[in-house]
Amino acid sequence: MNIRTVPIEALCLPNTVTRKLASAGIATVADLCALRASDIQIKVPSVGPVAVERIREVLSLYGLDLLADEEVCA
Repeated sequence: MNIRTVPIEALCLPNTVTRKLASAGIATVADLCALRASDIQIKVPSVGPVAVERIREVLSLYGLDLLADEEVCA
């Protein structure tokens, strides 16, 4: 089974985080991995930095992560 096709409900994230992500249209691990931490906080403002860190921890168990936030040079 490809972990990227797994629904986010299977990740054992807190239920509130899972519901908020799903309501924003983030349905699979692939959907989640295609986002940056800042993207999540824009799409789902009620998911804060602590929840994003938990998401990253869970993804790391599968060798995955969110996209890296790019630095902005002035």
